[in-house]
Amino acid sequence: MLWIVLTVVVLLVAALIVALVLKGRYTKQISELDARSADLANADIEQTIHVLKGAHLGGESLKTLTRLEREYQQASEGPGAEVEAILLDLETANAQFRFAAVREQLQDARAKLDVVAKKYEQVDAELQRLQAAQAANQHLLDQLQETYQNARKDLLAKNFAYGSAMAAFEQELADLATEFANVEEITAAGDHQAAAVALKDLKQSVGQLADNVAAVPPLVTNLVKVFPEQLDEIQTSYQSLTKHNFHFPDIDIPAQIEQVQEQMAASDKAIAAMDLVQAQSDNQAAADAIDSMYAAMEREMTARRTVERDEAMVSRFIVHAQRQNHALIVELDHLNQSYTLNNGELQEAKDLREELVTLDRQHQADVQAVDDHTAVFSAVADHLNAATTRLRAIEERQVAINAAVSKLKDGEKSANLALKAQVTAMRAVQRSLDQLQLPGLPESYTDRLHHVQSEIDTIATALDQIKIDLDDINQQLVGLASDVSDLEDEGRALVDAVGMTAQLLQAANRYRDEHPEVADAARKSRALYNEYRYQEAADNLATALEEAVPGSYKRVEDAYLDSKDNV
Repeated sequence: MLWIVLTVVVLLVAALIVALVLKGRYTKQISELDARSADLANADIEQTIHVLKGAHLGGESLKTLTRLEREYQQASEGPGAEVEAILLDLETANAQFRFAAVREQLQDARAKLDVVAKKYEQVDAELQRLQAAQAANQHLLDQLQETYQNARKDLLAKNFAYGSAMAAFEQELADLATEFANVEEITAAGDHQAAAVALKDLKQSVGQLADNVAAVPPLVTNLVKVFPEQLDEIQTSYQSLTKHNFHFPDIDIPAQIEQVQEQMAASDKAIAAMDLVQAQSDNQAAADAIDSMYAAMEREMTARRTVERDEAMVSRFIVHAQRQNHALIVELDHLNQSYTLNNGELQEAKDLREELVTLDRQHQADVQAVDDHTAVFSAVADHLNAATTRLRAIEERQVAINAAVSKLKDGEKSANLALKAQVTAMRAVQRSLDQLQLPGLPESYTDRLHHVQSEIDTIATALDQIKIDLDDINQQLVGLASDVSDLEDEGRALVDAVGMTAQLLQAANRYRDEHPEVADAARKSRALYNEYRYQEAADNLATALEEAVPGSYKRVEDAYLDSKDNV
């Protein structure tokens, strides 16, 4: 019985402990919710609304503030108030250990607090934007006022710098004053959203004023000072230059001056109408025209210095080139009597002579124009520069032609020496064969010998002419050298065939008794030898010996080669 009592007591104690633990846990959660609710209630939203109300908003801004205040109150009096009631019930239910109710109400309270917190966050963000818009509008208005006043001061203090644009600027200032008054009226009414729209237009107008105030003075300075001074300088310089015999065929400077004056008048008219894009275009056109007049005068003055410096030099250069050309043509005429000029040297020299005549004719005309004070110095300078360049090229070409043809006599000597060398080579071959006292020579050799002799005679005849063509002779010499080389090869082959035949016959005499076939081959080789078929004679006997006595041919060949080396 006692153990039952003890068990009950233990269970009761355990249940009490669990209940106390849960109560403590829920108490903590209820406190956290209570603190979060208090934080939301302590937000600065009401203070911000109070401040904005004190700003006396109007229009769309007031409508926005009214809506936000209503949404804030609805959230505070709705879900916010409900959360406070739930928190009171939670404390009671928790104290009574009604934990199921506590869990449910905690979830409900959290959900409602989330709704309240989200709404408060949205309302606060919009209030901050409304408040920031008010400050931004005022800051922008202050900046625009400062820019406007600075521009106004510049216009009033330096009205001389704005020329015909002052009337337009005065109207622009009056229009901006009206815009400022309108913005200030909207701002005073508290409609900051409408003020922001008006400020956007005002900012553009003030910016345009500032840009115009900065852009006009340089344009006016050009029209009243820079351009007039430049035109006076150009007019004076032009009159002075024309008195000193300068001419300007590519530009009518007086007409150009009148055109610039017209462009200046058009620019001034555009400035008065505040059409600064057109004014800048007119100013640029005037500046470009002035630059072109300066450039034309500078070009002629520079050209005159070039003419004065180079005129006499080019005259001497032309005379020198013509003398050089005359000497070259005389030399070519002389050489043309003895040699064929295959590269058109004489005609080229005559063409260069005609070109020199043309250059001289142009130069003399330019010199006369300078003397007559009718020359355009830039044109004369161009002629001088072109003539100098071409004269250098002509001189180089004439030197090259002279150098090329001066080698003709040396070429003739070389050709004669080359022919003599080939004749010597041919005769050396023939002597080597004559020394053998052969019964005759093969037809192939004699044909080749006759061909070589014919080539030698042809070249000798060509070299013996009054007028010779060295290019053709040199080509024939190349062919002759090849044919003589072939003749030498065939002659050496004949000498070797005859020598080997003699050596083989001596060897055959040693073996003819033992080898009748060798004796027969020797008889056949002698017959071939008498028919001038020396290589066949040697080959026939060599084959028979090698078959009868292997190795015999090699010994005979070595002996022959040794005898040749010892000669």
